[in-house]
This record gives sequence, structure tokens and C-alpha cells, in this order.
Amino acid sequence: MRKFSALYRNEVTKVIHKPIFIVLVALTVASMLFTGLVLKLDISASYDNGYRDNEMYESEIENFEENIKNSVEYYKKEVASLQKTLADSYMNEDGTVDIEKYEEEAGQTNYYISQGLPYDIGWQLVRIEYLKILKEYFPEGTQKSMFNIGALSVSQLGSSTRLHFLGDTAERLASIRAYDRYEQILADVYKDAPQAYEYYEYYDFNPVSVGMSPETYSGEKEKLEGILRDADFNVYIDAMADKIKKDETLTEQEKKIKLEGNELLRKAYRPNMSEQAWSELNEKLNLLSNCKIQLDSGKTGNGRNMTDEEIKQLETQISELTLGIGNKAAGFGGNQTEEKMTRVGMIASAGVAIAGIAMILMGGMLIAEEIQTGSIKTLIIAPVKRRKIVGAKFAMLVTFALVESLIIFLTLMLVCAVFGFGFANHVFVFAGVAHLMNPVLYYLLYVLLMSVESFFAGCFAFMLSALLRNYGAAIALSMVGTFVLGDTVSLIRLMGEDSLIIKHLYEVLPPANFELQEKLFSTSLETGGIDFLALLTGNFGIKGNSLTVSVIYLAVFITLFVFTAFQSFNKRDIK
Repeated sequence: MRKFSALYRNEVTKVIHKPIFIVLVALTVASMLFTGLVLKLDISASYDNGYRDNEMYESEIENFEENIKNSVEYYKKEVASLQKTLADSYMNEDGTVDIEKYEEEAGQTNYYISQGLPYDIGWQLVRIEYLKILKEYFPEGTQKSMFNIGALSVSQLGSSTRLHFLGDTAERLASIRAYDRYEQILADVYKDAPQAYEYYEYYDFNPVSVGMSPETYSGEKEKLEGILRDADFNVYIDAMADKIKKDETLTEQEKKIKLEGNELLRKAYRPNMSEQAWSELNEKLNLLSNCKIQLDSGKTGNGRNMTDEEIKQLETQISELTLGIGNKAAGFGGNQTEEKMTRVGMIASAGVAIAGIAMILMGGMLIAEEIQTGSIKTLIIAPVKRRKIVGAKFAMLVTFALVESLIIFLTLMLVCAVFGFGFANHVFVFAGVAHLMNPVLYYLLYVLLMSVESFFAGCFAFMLSALLRNYGAAIALSMVGTFVLGDTVSLIRLMGEDSLIIKHLYEVLPPANFELQEKLFSTSLETGGIDFLALLTGNFGIKGNSLTVSVIYLAVFITLFVFTAFQSFNKRDIK
């Protein structure tokens, strides 16, 4: 054992004194920091470039007002013409319009009046009211900049990390005010044309389609104004609760369930949530309420009684959602928020890519370089068995892989903390009950699983190093096999995704067995599984094989690589 330890220390010393590996470790850290900085700057730019001064708001409002004025004058003339036509030709004895007769004989000549008026005017009214709200409640440049991200369209409103719940409120208030003013314009346009207005009412128009909200409850506008004035999230929740209580389409039990969800929103909300996290949180809360309502009714959407298995699945889904929302995960299964995990994946991938190159260089040089330089003879003539020599070299490869993974993990934690990205929570289900994984453990496992592909490439280079005894050839072939062959195989798979032969061929090739982090940390509900262990034993299906099959596959190949390297080094002469 002492001899092996001495050999291992010798390998560590040689690697430490090779500048290329120190540089690659530094590049691993630098690439992740750079990726984090780019993501941060991209996010920050979204909130820094939207500022407009009051003159620009006034100018935009004036333009919209001028457009509306011209449209109103145009429609007044068209309505007056329609009124005359209806009154002259299509009146019933009681003074009402014979709509059917008009439609039959005149067709839909003036149909565009009843449809064009709301569409031409409606969206501009909403935009005007929205801009007025920005001026009224957010006079300061910083706040206005945050809200003006959605300046191009109310439907694309993107507010700041602190004020996004106010953004929803501003949009709602703008749509209500717009509808109130639209009603006034409508009355003005049809003021002297009762028959034309009757014709207008014949068509069913949905104001929501142009962003207006005609259905309000008593005092809603005042409450929304209070939310914007006080910037109090609790007032927002109270307003939503009032709306639920006054919703006559809901039963008392359904109201109770939705109110419970509303309170969960109050508890789960945090001021530093991103816009996407906020949207996903609302989406998941709505899904949770619907699941509870469905479970309470015991029936599926088509009215059929649910089976025991369907009930179990629904209870599992509720468990996942409840825990995820309660812990600000804003989601269930393996994704707390897609936005956050996208950043984590991009930052970690930058480090893993550099680590992959380092592992190939390390694996390719460990044996072949010493054989080419002749320094290996010093070890060969020493009183130590060859398997210990190659064992020490492989131990160095494993150590380097673990060190790189640890560096990637620590850098990932540092980047998320320094740039304010926050830490992801992983919600998983075990035995039908949802649990929350510690973020530190989650990130560590995520990085380790992500690094398996790099270790696989390093072991392949290690085998070629022993077989070819030329580190240049070993490194070149490993690079080709890792970066070129892998992409080529994936491309072939995509091109022949409908071919059963290509599908099975792909499953026995390495690319189908990498990305273990996706196989373990994916959303269990999306895979049809209802238990965490199903991910280990079931047919998972992301990029080919299940997690279990992929782990066994990779373990077998790594063992073969290492065994071949041992055998080649032990059996062949070294000159």
C-alpha cells in the first residue's frame, strides 16, 4: 500500500507541475464566471433600456387620441348611413329592425361597422389608459423604466422583480378604464341611430379579445388604484379574494378551495421573484386549485367517476404542487422554474465543456507521454508491479475528475450567489409524498451527473493512451470521438427518428446514455411516473434509455476502458 501511495503522490506532483492543467482549471472557473456575467448583463439590460420621459408618454397618448378621434368621426358617418338604410327599408311595424330580412337581402354590407369599431378603438384605449397609469402612479424614472418593459403591448407586460404583481394590477385597471370609456364612445357614435345600435347588438362581441374587461365587481377599480398607490401585495391578494367570493359561477366549495390557493400565493410570494417565476407560481396555483376541485368532485373532466389509480395520481400531483409552492419552488417535479434551471444549466455547461477537454488531455497523457519520453522506464525497473503503476495513474484521473467537479460545483454556487440568481429547489415524490431536496445537495448531484460524460471521455483517452502509446494520437482520437462523433450520431438520430432501426441503434451508442442529470431530475409527472423510484426502474425516455440502463451501460464501458488499459500496460513490452 505504501508503494501505491508513493506512486500516487508522484502522479499528483507531476500533474501539479504541468501548467496546462492549472490553466484549464482556471479556464473552467473563468468560463463559468463569464457565462454568469453575460446572463446577468442580459437580464439587467431588460430593465435598464425601457425608460421614457413624460414627454414621450404624452406624445404617444396624443397620437392614439388623434387616431381614436378620426375613427369615431368615420364610424359616426357610417352608422348614420346604416341608420337611414335600416329605417327606410327594414323596419317592422313595432319600429324594430327586421335583422333577418336585412341580412337576407343586403348581406353583411355593414357588418364591419359592428366589428371594426371595437377592434379599431379598443386596443388603443387600453394602451392610452395603461400609459396614463404609468404617469399617474409611477412618476419616478426607475419605477417607470421597470414597468415600461411591456410598453409595446399590454399583453406582453414584463415588470420588475419587485413590482411584477403591480404590473398585473396596472394591466387590469387599464382594461377596466378602457372599457368604461369605450362604452361612452359607443353611446356617442350611436346617439342618433337607435336602429343601427339594435343591429350592432345583434352581433356578439367579446371585448376581452381587444384587452378590455367589462366584468367587474363593486369597488374593484378603487381597490386596484389602492394597490398601485400603496404597492402593498397583501392588498392585491385581498382584492383577488373579493373577486373569488363574488364569482357566481363557482360553488361555495370551489370558492373555498380557490381562496386557500389565494392564501398560498400570499405565503409563497417573495419581492425578489422574477417575472417568469411569478407567472409560473400563478399557473401552478391555478392548477393546484383545479386539481383539488376535481378530487373533491371525484369525477374526470367528461363526468366519469375517477378510478383509484387516477385518484392516487391526482393526490400525488397535489402533494407535489403544494410543497413546491410552499417552498417558493413555483413548480413540481424536477423543475422549480424553467428560467432558473436554464441559467444553472448554461453556467454549469460552460465549466463542464472545459473540464471535458481537460479530462481528455489528462487521460491521453498519463501513460503515453511517459512512454514517449522514456521516463516510464524508471518506474518499470523499480520493485513495483505494473498494475500498481497504471492503478496510480488511473487514481490520478479519478482525482482530477472529482476536483474539476468540485470546482464546477463551488463556482456554480458562487456565481448564483454573486449575480443574484438564487438557488433552485428540487421537488420530488417518494412513496406518493412530495419532498424538497436541499439546494446544495441538488447542485452537487446535478454537477456530478453532468460531469459523467467528461469522465467517460477521459477514460476512453486513458485506454487509447495505453494502446497507442502516443499521446497526440490518443488525444486527437478522443476529441474526435467525443465532439464530432457524438454530434453526428445525435444528428443521425434526429434525421431518422421515425425509423425503428435507428432508434434502437441510437440506444446502444453513448449519446443516448449521457446527460444523467436530466434523467434523474426531470419532472416525474411529465414522464407518467407517480413515484420517485419509477425514475430508476421505469422506461424514462429522455434521450434514449432509462436512468438505470444508462448508469449500467456507462459503468460497463468505463470498466472495459480501464481493464483494456491495465491489460495493455501489463502485457506489452516497453522499449
